[in-house]
Amino acid sequence: MEVLRSSGGQLNVTLTIAAMMFTSSGVSFNTRAYNHQIPGPSLEVMPGDTLRITLINGLEATPSRRLESIHCALDNCTALMGSTFSHLNTTNLHTHGLHVSPLLGSDDVLDVKLAPGERFEYTYKIPPDHVAGTFWYHPHKEGSTAMQVAGGAAGALIIRDPPGRSMPDWLRDMPERTLVLQQFPLSAMLGIHQYGKGGLFSVLDDAGLPEGWQAVEKANNQDGPQTNLPLLNGELGGTTTIRAGVWERWRFLNAGAFFFLDLTLEQNDSASHSPSSAVSTCDLRILAIDGIYISPMPRKASRVVLPPGGRVDAAVRCAAGHYRLASGAAPGASGAFSSDLIRARMIATIVATDDDPVPVVVSYPAAPSSVELAPFIPTRPTYLRDLRDEESPAHLLGAASEQPNAFNFTFQDVTLVDDARSPTAKLIYPLNGDQSGTCTFNGKTFASGTPLLQVGLGAVNTWACAGVQGHPLHMHVNPMQVISIDGAKPVDDGSDGTNPLMCDSDFKALCVGDWVDTLMIPNGPGDTAAAVVRWQAADFTGNVVLHCHYLPHEDQGCLTFVSIK
Repeated sequence: MEVLRSSGGQLNVTLTIAAMMFTSSGVSFNTRAYNHQIPGPSLEVMPGDTLRITLINGLEATPSRRLESIHCALDNCTALMGSTFSHLNTTNLHTHGLHVSPLLGSDDVLDVKLAPGERFEYTYKIPPDHVAGTFWYHPHKEGSTAMQVAGGAAGALIIRDPPGRSMPDWLRDMPERTLVLQQFPLSAMLGIHQYGKGGLFSVLDDAGLPEGWQAVEKANNQDGPQTNLPLLNGELGGTTTIRAGVWERWRFLNAGAFFFLDLTLEQNDSASHSPSSAVSTCDLRILAIDGIYISPMPRKASRVVLPPGGRVDAAVRCAAGHYRLASGAAPGASGAFSSDLIRARMIATIVATDDDPVPVVVSYPAAPSSVELAPFIPTRPTYLRDLRDEESPAHLLGAASEQPNAFNFTFQDVTLVDDARSPTAKLIYPLNGDQSGTCTFNGKTFASGTPLLQVGLGAVNTWACAGVQGHPLHMHVNPMQVISIDGAKPVDDGSDGTNPLMCDSDFKALCVGDWVDTLMIPNGPGDTAAAVVRWQAADFTGNVVLHCHYLPHEDQGCLTFVSIK
Protein backbone atom coordinates (compact mmCIF):
# COMPACT_ATOMS: atom_id res chain seq x y z
CA MET A 1 0.00 0.00 0.00
CA GLU A 2 1.54 3.30 -1.10
CA VAL A 3 2.15 5.83 1.69
CA LEU A 4 2.47 9.60 1.00
CA ARG A 5 3.76 11.75 3.88
CA SER A 6 3.80 15.50 4.42
CA SER A 7 7.05 17.46 4.47
CA GLY A 8 7.63 21.03 5.62
CA GLY A 9 4.01 21.38 6.74
CA GLN A 10 2.50 20.41 3.37
CA LEU A 11 1.35 17.40 1.43
CA ASN A 12 0.42 17.85 -2.23
CA VAL A 13 -1.33 14.85 -3.77
CA THR A 14 -2.98 14.04 -7.08
CA LEU A 15 -5.77 11.48 -6.96
CA THR A 16 -7.19 10.23 -10.24
CA ILE A 17 -10.34 8.14 -10.10
CA ALA A 18 -10.46 5.89 -13.14
CA ALA A 19 -11.47 2.45 -14.34
CA MET A 20 -9.30 -0.49 -13.37
CA MET A 21 -9.41 -4.27 -13.37
CA PHE A 22 -9.09 -5.76 -9.90
CA THR A 23 -7.60 -9.23 -9.56
CA SER A 24 -6.82 -11.18 -6.38
CA SER A 25 -6.83 -14.90 -5.60
CA GLY A 26 -8.68 -15.88 -8.75
CA VAL A 27 -11.31 -13.15 -8.53
CA SER A 28 -11.40 -10.31 -11.04
CA PHE A 29 -13.84 -7.54 -11.92
CA ASN A 30 -13.95 -4.11 -13.53
CA THR A 31 -14.37 -1.24 -11.10
CA ARG A 32 -13.27 2.31 -10.18
CA ALA A 33 -10.32 3.23 -7.99
CA TYR A 34 -7.83 5.97 -7.11
CA ASN A 35 -4.50 5.94 -8.95
CA HIS A 36 -5.18 2.36 -10.11
CA GLN A 37 -4.80 1.11 -6.52
CA ILE A 38 -7.17 -0.66 -4.12
CA PRO A 39 -7.06 0.83 -1.58
CA GLY A 40 -5.86 4.25 -2.68
CA PRO A 41 -2.60 5.68 -1.32
CA SER A 42 -2.42 6.23 2.43
CA LEU A 43 -1.96 9.93 3.29
CA GLU A 44 -0.07 10.98 6.43
CA VAL A 45 0.00 14.53 7.78
CA MET A 46 0.57 16.41 11.05
CA PRO A 47 -1.66 18.83 12.96
CA GLY A 48 -1.19 22.30 11.45
CA ASP A 49 -0.29 20.93 8.00
CA THR A 50 -1.93 21.97 4.74
CA LEU A 51 -3.18 19.06 2.65
CA ARG A 52 -3.78 19.84 -1.04
CA ILE A 53 -5.49 17.21 -3.16
CA THR A 54 -5.97 17.64 -6.87
CA LEU A 55 -8.84 15.34 -7.77
CA ILE A 56 -9.04 14.29 -11.42
CA ASN A 57 -12.04 12.46 -12.82
CA GLY A 58 -10.49 10.03 -15.28
CA LEU A 59 -13.70 8.11 -15.87
CA GLU A 60 -15.38 8.04 -19.25
CA ALA A 61 -18.47 10.02 -20.14
CA THR A 62 -21.46 7.78 -20.77
CA PRO A 63 -24.54 8.37 -22.91
CA SER A 64 -27.37 9.94 -20.95
CA ARG A 65 -30.40 7.72 -20.57
CA ARG A 66 -33.57 7.98 -18.57
CA LEU A 67 -33.26 6.46 -15.11
CA GLU A 68 -35.77 3.75 -14.37
CA SER A 69 -38.45 4.98 -11.98
CA ILE A 70 -38.01 4.41 -8.25
CA HIS A 71 -40.98 4.56 -5.91
CA CYS A 72 -41.63 4.19 -2.24
CA ALA A 73 -44.33 1.95 -0.81
CA LEU A 74 -47.82 3.42 -0.42
CA ASP A 75 -47.87 2.96 3.36
CA ASN A 76 -44.74 5.04 3.98
CA CYS A 77 -44.23 7.02 0.80
CA THR A 78 -41.79 9.93 0.72
CA ALA A 79 -40.45 11.65 -2.37
CA LEU A 80 -37.02 10.28 -3.25
CA MET A 81 -34.04 12.00 -4.82
CA GLY A 82 -34.19 12.37 -8.57
CA SER A 83 -30.49 11.53 -8.80
CA THR A 84 -30.82 8.12 -7.17
CA PHE A 85 -28.09 5.79 -8.49
CA SER A 86 -27.39 8.14 -11.37
CA HIS A 87 -24.35 9.66 -13.03
CA LEU A 88 -22.16 6.92 -11.64
CA ASN A 89 -19.07 8.46 -13.26
CA THR A 90 -19.51 11.88 -11.60
CA THR A 91 -17.47 12.34 -8.43
CA ASN A 92 -16.07 14.56 -5.66
CA LEU A 93 -14.15 13.98 -2.40
CA HIS A 94 -14.81 13.79 1.35
CA THR A 95 -12.20 13.65 4.14
CA HIS A 96 -14.13 11.48 6.56
CA GLY A 97 -13.67 12.49 10.20
CA LEU A 98 -11.47 15.55 9.71
CA HIS A 99 -12.36 18.66 11.74
CA VAL A 100 -11.90 21.10 8.85
CA SER A 101 -13.95 23.74 7.07
CA PRO A 102 -17.01 22.56 5.10
CA LEU A 103 -16.80 25.54 2.74
CA LEU A 104 -16.08 25.37 -0.99
CA GLY A 105 -12.50 24.36 -1.64
CA SER A 106 -12.30 22.35 1.58
CA ASP A 107 -14.62 19.54 2.75
CA ASP A 108 -17.61 20.68 0.68
CA VAL A 109 -19.49 17.70 -0.75
CA LEU A 110 -22.66 19.56 -1.78
CA ASP A 111 -21.33 21.94 -4.41
CA VAL A 112 -18.47 20.08 -6.14
CA LYS A 113 -19.61 17.67 -8.84
CA LEU A 114 -16.85 16.64 -11.26
CA ALA A 115 -17.99 15.21 -14.58
CA PRO A 116 -15.60 12.95 -16.51
CA GLY A 117 -12.53 14.88 -17.61
CA GLU A 118 -12.87 17.59 -14.94
CA ARG A 119 -10.55 18.33 -12.00
CA PHE A 120 -10.71 20.27 -8.75
CA GLU A 121 -8.13 21.31 -6.15
CA TYR A 122 -9.06 20.83 -2.50
CA THR A 123 -7.13 22.66 0.24
CA TYR A 124 -7.56 21.31 3.75
CA LYS A 125 -6.02 23.47 6.47
CA ILE A 126 -5.70 21.12 9.40
CA PRO A 127 -5.96 22.99 12.74
CA PRO A 128 -2.80 22.97 14.88
CA ASP A 129 -4.76 21.41 17.75
CA HIS A 130 -6.38 18.70 15.58
CA VAL A 131 -6.50 15.35 17.33
CA ALA A 132 -4.09 12.73 15.97
CA GLY A 133 -5.82 9.64 14.68
CA THR A 134 -7.07 7.43 11.86
CA PHE A 135 -9.34 8.98 9.22
CA TRP A 136 -10.01 8.31 5.53
CA TYR A 137 -11.10 9.78 2.21
CA HIS A 138 -13.66 8.66 -0.36
CA PRO A 139 -16.08 9.94 -3.05
CA HIS A 140 -19.25 11.68 -1.86
CA LYS A 141 -21.36 12.71 -4.85
CA GLU A 142 -24.98 11.84 -4.05
CA GLY A 143 -26.19 9.26 -6.55
CA SER A 144 -22.77 7.70 -7.17
CA THR A 145 -21.25 7.38 -3.69
CA ALA A 146 -22.19 3.75 -3.01
CA MET A 147 -20.96 2.43 -6.35
CA GLN A 148 -17.64 4.25 -6.22
CA VAL A 149 -16.83 3.53 -2.56
CA ALA A 150 -18.03 -0.08 -2.70
CA GLY A 151 -15.96 -0.48 -5.85
CA GLY A 152 -12.76 0.32 -3.95
CA ALA A 153 -12.27 4.10 -4.29
CA ALA A 154 -11.06 4.89 -0.77
CA GLY A 155 -7.87 5.37 1.22
CA ALA A 156 -6.57 5.94 4.74
CA LEU A 157 -5.77 9.45 6.00
CA ILE A 158 -3.68 9.49 9.18
CA ILE A 159 -2.84 12.48 11.37
CA ARG A 160 0.30 11.79 13.37
CA ASP A 161 0.97 12.73 17.00
CA PRO A 162 3.38 15.69 16.82
CA PRO A 163 6.61 15.72 18.83
CA GLY A 164 6.05 17.07 22.32
CA ARG A 165 2.36 16.14 22.51
CA SER A 166 1.65 14.16 25.66
CA MET A 167 1.34 10.43 25.06
CA PRO A 168 2.49 7.33 26.97
CA ASP A 169 5.89 5.84 26.23
CA TRP A 170 4.33 2.46 25.52
CA LEU A 171 2.32 3.97 22.67
CA ARG A 172 4.99 6.29 21.27
CA ASP A 173 7.33 3.43 20.35
CA MET A 174 4.70 0.82 19.47
CA PRO A 175 5.04 -0.67 15.96
CA GLU A 176 1.91 -0.16 13.92
CA ARG A 177 -0.05 -1.28 10.87
CA THR A 178 -2.90 0.28 8.93
CA LEU A 179 -5.61 -2.26 8.06
CA VAL A 180 -7.95 -1.02 5.34
CA LEU A 181 -10.93 -3.40 5.25
CA GLN A 182 -13.08 -3.27 2.12
CA GLN A 183 -15.98 -5.48 1.12
CA PHE A 184 -17.26 -5.91 -2.42
CA PRO A 185 -21.00 -6.72 -2.32
CA LEU A 186 -21.16 -8.10 -5.83
CA SER A 187 -24.93 -8.68 -6.12
CA ALA A 188 -25.70 -5.22 -4.73
CA MET A 189 -23.23 -3.53 -7.06
CA LEU A 190 -24.61 -5.39 -10.04
CA GLY A 191 -28.08 -4.17 -9.00
CA ILE A 192 -26.94 -0.54 -8.80
CA HIS A 193 -25.16 -0.97 -12.12
CA GLN A 194 -28.44 -2.16 -13.64
CA TYR A 195 -30.43 0.91 -12.56
CA GLY A 196 -27.74 3.59 -12.75
CA LYS A 197 -26.22 5.71 -15.46
CA GLY A 198 -22.64 5.09 -16.52
CA GLY A 199 -22.12 1.38 -15.89
CA LEU A 200 -18.57 0.09 -15.43
CA PHE A 201 -18.95 -2.82 -13.12
CA SER A 202 -18.73 -6.42 -14.22
CA VAL A 203 -17.55 -9.63 -12.60
CA LEU A 204 -15.12 -11.27 -14.99
CA ASP A 205 -14.02 -14.28 -12.96
CA ASP A 206 -15.15 -15.62 -9.60
CA ALA A 207 -13.45 -19.01 -9.79
CA GLY A 208 -11.32 -18.16 -6.76
CA LEU A 209 -14.24 -17.54 -4.39
CA PRO A 210 -14.38 -19.83 -1.38
CA GLU A 211 -17.12 -22.44 -1.46
CA GLY A 212 -20.56 -20.93 -0.87
CA TRP A 213 -19.56 -17.38 -1.88
CA GLN A 214 -21.36 -17.25 -5.20
CA ALA A 215 -21.45 -13.89 -6.97
CA VAL A 216 -25.26 -13.92 -7.32
CA GLU A 217 -27.61 -14.79 -4.48
CA LYS A 218 -31.35 -15.30 -4.23
CA ALA A 219 -33.14 -11.98 -3.74
CA ASN A 220 -33.92 -11.10 -0.12
CA ASN A 221 -32.49 -14.36 1.17
CA GLN A 222 -31.12 -13.26 4.53
CA ASP A 223 -29.54 -16.65 5.19
CA GLY A 224 -28.09 -17.09 1.72
CA PRO A 225 -24.42 -17.05 0.79
CA GLN A 226 -22.55 -13.84 1.42
CA THR A 227 -21.37 -11.90 -1.60
CA ASN A 228 -19.28 -9.40 0.34
CA LEU A 229 -15.74 -10.23 -0.70
CA PRO A 230 -13.57 -9.14 2.23
CA LEU A 231 -10.26 -7.51 1.34
CA LEU A 232 -7.51 -6.51 3.73
CA ASN A 233 -5.21 -3.88 2.20
CA GLY A 234 -6.34 -4.91 -1.27
CA GLU A 235 -5.79 -8.63 -0.84
CA LEU A 236 -8.34 -11.44 -0.69
CA GLY A 237 -7.42 -14.11 1.86
CA GLY A 238 -3.89 -12.88 2.47
CA THR A 239 -1.43 -13.65 5.28
CA THR A 240 0.13 -11.20 7.73
CA THR A 241 3.12 -12.18 9.86
CA ILE A 242 3.73 -10.52 13.23
CA ARG A 243 6.21 -10.94 16.10
CA ALA A 244 4.73 -13.08 18.88
CA GLY A 245 4.34 -11.49 22.30
CA VAL A 246 4.85 -7.88 21.15
CA TRP A 247 2.17 -5.20 21.29
CA GLU A 248 1.34 -3.58 17.93
CA ARG A 249 -0.96 -0.69 17.12
CA TRP A 250 -3.46 -1.75 14.49
CA ARG A 251 -5.42 1.00 12.77
CA PHE A 252 -8.66 -0.71 11.68
CA LEU A 253 -10.68 1.10 8.97
CA ASN A 254 -14.00 -0.16 7.58
CA ALA A 255 -13.90 1.41 4.12
CA GLY A 256 -16.93 -0.53 2.94
CA ALA A 257 -20.16 1.05 1.77
CA PHE A 258 -22.51 -1.53 3.32
CA PHE A 259 -22.95 -3.17 6.72
CA PHE A 260 -20.81 -3.39 9.84
CA LEU A 261 -17.88 -5.57 10.85
CA ASP A 262 -17.58 -7.54 14.10
CA LEU A 263 -13.88 -8.46 14.09
CA THR A 264 -12.21 -11.11 16.21
CA LEU A 265 -8.90 -12.97 16.10
CA GLU A 266 -9.79 -16.65 16.22
CA GLN A 267 -7.41 -19.54 16.71
CA ASN A 268 -6.97 -21.24 13.35
CA ASP A 269 -7.25 -24.91 14.24
CA SER A 270 -6.46 -25.99 10.69
CA ALA A 271 -2.92 -24.58 10.91
CA SER A 272 0.01 -25.87 12.89
CA HIS A 273 0.97 -24.05 16.06
CA SER A 274 4.20 -23.40 17.81
CA PRO A 275 5.10 -26.22 20.25
CA SER A 276 5.61 -23.53 22.89
CA SER A 277 1.96 -22.48 22.71
CA ALA A 278 -0.56 -25.26 23.22
CA VAL A 279 -3.42 -22.73 23.26
CA SER A 280 -2.71 -19.61 21.25
CA THR A 281 -4.43 -16.41 22.31
CA CYS A 282 -4.42 -12.73 21.40
CA ASP A 283 -4.84 -9.74 23.72
CA LEU A 284 -6.81 -6.72 22.51
CA ARG A 285 -6.96 -3.20 23.96
CA ILE A 286 -8.93 -0.33 22.42
CA LEU A 287 -6.97 2.93 22.05
CA ALA A 288 -9.15 5.17 19.86
CA ILE A 289 -12.55 5.23 18.15
CA ASP A 290 -13.11 7.21 14.95
CA GLY A 291 -9.69 8.84 15.25
CA ILE A 292 -10.16 10.07 18.84
CA TYR A 293 -8.30 8.57 21.79
CA ILE A 294 -10.66 7.13 24.40
CA SER A 295 -10.26 8.28 28.00
CA PRO A 296 -8.80 6.55 29.83
CA MET A 297 -6.97 4.30 27.42
CA PRO A 298 -6.45 1.46 26.80
CA ARG A 299 -9.74 -0.45 27.22
CA LYS A 300 -9.88 -4.21 27.49
CA ALA A 301 -11.92 -5.79 24.69
CA SER A 302 -12.54 -9.08 22.90
CA ARG A 303 -13.68 -7.69 19.54
CA VAL A 304 -13.52 -4.65 17.27
CA VAL A 305 -16.89 -3.44 15.98
CA LEU A 306 -16.81 -1.10 12.97
CA PRO A 307 -19.84 0.51 11.31
CA PRO A 308 -19.29 1.38 7.67
CA GLY A 309 -16.88 4.30 7.77
CA GLY A 310 -15.85 3.55 11.35
CA ARG A 311 -12.31 3.25 12.66
CA VAL A 312 -10.77 1.72 15.77
CA ASP A 313 -7.14 1.88 16.83
CA ALA A 314 -6.26 -1.13 18.99
CA ALA A 315 -3.21 -2.55 20.69
CA VAL A 316 -2.88 -6.22 19.68
CA ARG A 317 -0.55 -8.87 21.10
CA CYS A 318 -0.64 -12.56 20.13
CA ALA A 319 1.09 -15.65 21.45
CA ALA A 320 2.92 -17.71 18.86
CA GLY A 321 0.45 -19.46 16.58
CA HIS A 322 -1.89 -19.13 13.61
CA TYR A 323 -5.06 -17.02 13.72
CA ARG A 324 -7.80 -15.93 11.38
CA LEU A 325 -9.16 -12.41 11.31
CA ALA A 326 -12.90 -12.99 11.01
CA SER A 327 -16.13 -10.99 11.11
CA GLY A 328 -19.22 -12.43 12.77
CA ALA A 329 -17.44 -15.50 14.15
CA ALA A 330 -19.67 -15.24 17.24
CA PRO A 331 -22.84 -13.19 17.74
CA GLY A 332 -23.13 -10.51 20.39
CA ALA A 333 -24.81 -10.86 23.77
CA SER A 334 -28.20 -11.22 22.05
CA GLY A 335 -27.06 -14.57 20.65
CA ALA A 336 -28.49 -13.72 17.23
CA PHE A 337 -26.93 -12.53 14.02
CA SER A 338 -27.98 -9.19 12.57
CA SER A 339 -28.65 -8.99 8.84
CA ASP A 340 -26.58 -5.80 8.87
CA LEU A 341 -23.48 -7.76 9.86
CA ILE A 342 -20.84 -8.90 7.40
CA ARG A 343 -20.04 -12.53 8.04
CA ALA A 344 -16.62 -13.51 6.75
CA ARG A 345 -14.99 -16.62 8.11
CA MET A 346 -11.54 -15.75 6.82
CA ILE A 347 -10.57 -12.16 6.05
CA ALA A 348 -6.88 -12.87 6.53
CA THR A 349 -4.51 -15.28 8.23
CA ILE A 350 -2.37 -13.86 11.03
CA VAL A 351 0.82 -15.77 11.85
CA ALA A 352 2.52 -14.84 15.15
CA THR A 353 6.09 -16.08 15.20
CA ASP A 354 9.01 -15.95 17.61
CA ASP A 355 11.26 -15.28 14.62
CA ASP A 356 11.63 -11.99 12.76
CA PRO A 357 8.66 -11.61 10.41
CA VAL A 358 9.52 -11.99 6.75
CA PRO A 359 9.16 -9.59 5.10
CA VAL A 360 9.61 -7.05 7.89
CA VAL A 361 6.99 -4.33 7.40
CA VAL A 362 7.19 -2.70 10.82
CA SER A 363 10.07 -1.79 13.10
CA TYR A 364 10.07 -3.84 16.32
CA PRO A 365 11.55 -2.38 19.49
CA ALA A 366 13.34 -4.61 21.96
CA ALA A 367 10.29 -4.70 24.23
CA PRO A 368 9.49 -7.67 26.47
CA SER A 369 6.16 -9.37 25.94
CA SER A 370 5.25 -8.76 29.58
CA VAL A 371 5.13 -4.96 29.20
CA GLU A 372 1.91 -3.58 30.61
CA LEU A 373 -0.07 -0.75 29.02
CA ALA A 374 -0.50 1.60 31.97
CA PRO A 375 -3.75 3.63 31.99
CA PHE A 376 -3.39 7.04 30.36
CA ILE A 377 -5.72 10.03 30.08
CA PRO A 378 -5.08 11.85 26.79
CA THR A 379 -5.17 15.62 26.43
CA ARG A 380 -7.88 16.64 23.99
CA PRO A 381 -8.29 19.86 21.99
CA THR A 382 -11.00 22.35 22.94
CA TYR A 383 -13.37 21.15 20.21
CA LEU A 384 -13.35 17.77 22.02
CA ARG A 385 -13.81 18.97 25.56
CA ASP A 386 -16.00 16.75 27.70
CA LEU A 387 -19.65 17.77 27.19
CA ARG A 388 -21.35 15.27 29.48
CA ASP A 389 -22.03 17.82 32.23
CA GLU A 390 -22.73 20.81 29.98
CA GLU A 391 -26.05 22.44 29.35
CA SER A 392 -27.23 23.01 25.81
CA PRO A 393 -27.75 26.79 25.45
CA ALA A 394 -30.33 28.30 23.13
CA HIS A 395 -28.39 28.83 19.92
CA LEU A 396 -31.05 27.74 17.46
CA LEU A 397 -31.85 30.46 14.98
CA GLY A 398 -35.15 31.58 13.50
CA ALA A 399 -38.49 30.43 14.85
CA ALA A 400 -36.90 27.99 17.32
CA SER A 401 -34.59 30.56 18.90
CA GLU A 402 -36.49 30.54 22.21
CA GLN A 403 -36.05 26.79 22.71
CA PRO A 404 -33.07 24.97 24.22
CA ASN A 405 -30.68 23.55 21.62
CA ALA A 406 -32.10 20.04 21.85
CA PHE A 407 -33.38 17.94 18.97
CA ASN A 408 -35.14 14.60 18.61
CA PHE A 409 -33.78 12.79 15.60
CA THR A 410 -35.14 9.54 14.13
CA PHE A 411 -34.15 7.40 11.18
CA GLN A 412 -37.31 6.05 9.56
CA ASP A 413 -37.32 3.07 7.22
CA VAL A 414 -38.71 3.50 3.70
CA THR A 415 -39.58 0.55 1.47
CA LEU A 416 -38.90 0.74 -2.26
CA VAL A 417 -41.26 -0.81 -4.78
CA ASP A 418 -41.48 -1.12 -8.55
CA ASP A 419 -44.65 0.97 -8.94
CA ALA A 420 -46.18 3.06 -6.14
CA ARG A 421 -49.53 3.17 -7.97
CA SER A 422 -50.09 -0.56 -7.60
CA PRO A 423 -51.20 -2.16 -4.30
CA THR A 424 -49.42 -5.34 -5.44
CA ALA A 425 -46.14 -3.57 -6.08
CA LYS A 426 -43.04 -5.71 -5.73
CA LEU A 427 -39.94 -4.83 -3.78
CA ILE A 428 -36.96 -3.63 -5.81
CA TYR A 429 -33.21 -3.38 -5.20
CA PRO A 430 -32.58 -6.51 -3.14
CA LEU A 431 -29.25 -5.15 -1.92
CA ASN A 432 -27.79 -8.26 -0.30
CA GLY A 433 -29.98 -8.23 2.78
CA ASP A 434 -30.91 -4.55 2.71
CA GLN A 435 -34.64 -5.33 2.67
CA SER A 436 -35.14 -3.21 -0.47
CA GLY A 437 -35.27 0.06 1.38
CA THR A 438 -33.73 3.33 2.41
CA CYS A 439 -34.37 5.80 5.22
CA THR A 440 -35.45 9.36 5.98
CA PHE A 441 -34.52 11.96 8.58
CA ASN A 442 -37.70 12.50 10.60
CA GLY A 443 -39.69 11.63 7.50
CA LYS A 444 -37.76 13.94 5.17
CA THR A 445 -35.34 13.26 2.33
CA PHE A 446 -32.62 15.49 0.97
CA ALA A 447 -33.57 19.01 -0.17
CA SER A 448 -30.54 20.90 -1.44
CA GLY A 449 -31.65 24.33 -0.21
CA THR A 450 -33.27 23.38 3.09
CA PRO A 451 -31.22 22.54 6.20
CA LEU A 452 -32.47 20.16 8.84
CA LEU A 453 -31.52 22.79 11.44
CA GLN A 454 -29.75 26.13 11.78
CA VAL A 455 -27.43 26.57 14.76
CA GLY A 456 -25.07 29.29 15.92
CA LEU A 457 -21.30 28.96 15.89
CA GLY A 458 -20.19 27.63 19.27
CA ALA A 459 -23.54 26.03 20.10
CA VAL A 460 -23.57 22.89 22.21
CA ASN A 461 -26.24 20.62 20.73
CA THR A 462 -27.99 17.68 22.37
CA TRP A 463 -29.61 15.15 20.06
CA ALA A 464 -31.72 12.15 20.99
CA CYS A 465 -31.07 9.73 18.11
CA ALA A 466 -33.32 6.76 17.35
CA GLY A 467 -33.11 4.11 14.66
CA VAL A 468 -29.31 3.88 14.78
CA GLN A 469 -29.27 0.08 15.06
CA GLY A 470 -29.53 -0.30 11.28
CA HIS A 471 -28.66 3.18 10.00
CA PRO A 472 -25.21 4.54 10.94
CA LEU A 473 -25.43 8.31 11.50
CA HIS A 474 -22.36 10.08 10.12
CA MET A 475 -21.77 13.77 10.77
CA HIS A 476 -19.14 15.73 8.87
CA VAL A 477 -16.71 18.20 10.50
CA ASN A 478 -17.91 17.89 14.14
CA PRO A 479 -17.69 14.65 16.17
CA MET A 480 -20.41 13.59 18.61
CA GLN A 481 -19.95 12.56 22.25
CA VAL A 482 -22.12 9.73 23.56
CA ILE A 483 -24.10 10.95 26.59
CA SER A 484 -26.33 7.91 27.14
CA ILE A 485 -27.26 4.63 25.45
CA ASP A 486 -30.63 2.93 25.82
CA GLY A 487 -30.23 -0.35 27.71
CA ALA A 488 -26.56 0.30 28.49
CA LYS A 489 -24.86 -2.20 30.78
CA PRO A 490 -21.73 -1.99 32.93
CA VAL A 491 -18.60 -3.39 31.31
CA ASP A 492 -15.27 -4.41 32.82
CA ASP A 493 -12.73 -2.26 31.02
CA GLY A 494 -9.75 -3.78 32.81
CA SER A 495 -9.53 -1.04 35.47
CA ASP A 496 -10.16 -1.38 39.20
CA GLY A 497 -13.92 -1.63 38.62
CA THR A 498 -14.89 1.29 40.86
CA ASN A 499 -16.41 3.23 37.96
CA PRO A 500 -17.51 0.66 35.38
CA LEU A 501 -18.16 1.83 31.86
CA MET A 502 -21.75 1.90 30.63
CA CYS A 503 -21.71 0.40 27.15
CA ASP A 504 -24.10 -0.94 24.52
CA SER A 505 -25.68 -4.16 25.67
CA ASP A 506 -25.06 -6.37 22.63
CA PHE A 507 -21.46 -5.89 21.46
CA LYS A 508 -20.09 -3.76 24.33
CA ALA A 509 -18.17 -1.73 21.78
CA LEU A 510 -19.53 1.80 22.33
CA CYS A 511 -19.57 3.40 25.76
CA VAL A 512 -20.87 6.55 27.38
CA GLY A 513 -18.27 9.31 27.06
CA ASP A 514 -16.85 8.02 23.76
CA TRP A 515 -16.55 10.34 20.78
CA VAL A 516 -17.63 9.19 17.30
CA ASP A 517 -18.28 10.65 13.89
CA THR A 518 -20.31 7.59 12.84
CA LEU A 519 -22.93 6.52 15.40
CA MET A 520 -24.23 2.96 15.19
CA ILE A 521 -25.45 0.64 17.95
CA PRO A 522 -25.94 -2.74 16.26
CA ASN A 523 -28.41 -5.02 18.00
CA GLY A 524 -30.02 -8.35 17.33
CA PRO A 525 -32.62 -8.82 14.57
CA GLY A 526 -35.77 -6.80 15.19
CA ASP A 527 -34.25 -4.84 18.06
CA THR A 528 -34.13 -1.07 18.13
CA ALA A 529 -31.46 1.21 19.52
CA ALA A 530 -31.22 4.81 20.59
CA ALA A 531 -28.65 7.12 22.16
CA VAL A 532 -28.26 10.71 23.24
CA VAL A 533 -25.26 12.50 21.79
CA ARG A 534 -23.88 15.99 22.29
CA TRP A 535 -21.73 17.99 19.88
CA GLN A 536 -20.52 21.55 19.56
CA ALA A 537 -20.51 23.63 16.40
CA ALA A 538 -16.84 24.47 16.88
CA ASP A 539 -14.51 26.60 14.75
CA PHE A 540 -16.24 26.48 11.36
CA THR A 541 -19.36 27.97 9.75
CA GLY A 542 -21.09 26.51 6.73
CA ASN A 543 -23.28 23.56 5.82
CA VAL A 544 -22.36 20.43 7.77
CA VAL A 545 -23.64 17.26 6.10
CA LEU A 546 -25.11 14.29 7.95
CA HIS A 547 -26.41 11.09 6.44
CA CYS A 548 -26.86 7.37 6.80
CA HIS A 549 -23.50 5.72 6.10
CA TYR A 550 -25.10 2.75 4.42
CA LEU A 551 -24.16 4.55 1.24
CA PRO A 552 -27.01 3.28 -0.98
CA HIS A 553 -29.34 4.95 1.53
CA GLU A 554 -27.44 8.22 1.17
CA ASP A 555 -27.72 7.96 -2.63
CA GLN A 556 -31.47 7.44 -2.27
CA GLY A 557 -32.03 10.59 -0.23
CA CYS A 558 -31.18 9.75 3.40
CA LEU A 559 -28.95 12.81 3.59
CA THR A 560 -29.37 16.31 4.96
CA PHE A 561 -27.30 19.14 6.46
CA VAL A 562 -27.11 21.53 9.39
CA SER A 563 -26.37 25.18 8.70
CA ILE A 564 -23.89 26.74 11.16
CA LYS A 565 -23.82 30.55 11.23
